[in-house]
Amino acid sequence: MNCQQAKPLIDPYADGELEASAVLELEQHLQSCPECALSLRNVQNLKKALKQDALYFTAPAELRKRIQSELPSSAKNAPQRSGWTWNWNWLTTATSGAFAICLVLLVTVIALRPSAEQTLA
Repeated sequence: MNCQQAKPLIDPYADGELEASAVLELEQHLQSCPECALSLRNVQNLKKALKQDALYFTAPAELRKRIQSELPSSAKNAPQRSGWTWNWNWLTTATSGAFAICLVLLVTVIALRPSAEQTLA
């Protein structure tokens, strides 16, 4: 593996999203290539920095209340149920039953049909 092949694999490798076969090849390359190893360390350092609490901001209570008041309530958005509700289980059962009956009839017709030898005799 060369650097051109390794560079696009560094981010997925750091995220644990790389396939096992590619992981082995990339790790071998990283041991022999200081430039790509540095790229991996940079990505790992960036991930650590982004996880720090200093980057998270908690909205003030007033802002939270104002945003929540602007959002539609869940009761208003609930879909209205009509008086006519379908239960599709009966349709599946009926279709399966009809198919089974048709299959039995087909097999019966084929089994009872006289063979060519019986027709000639």
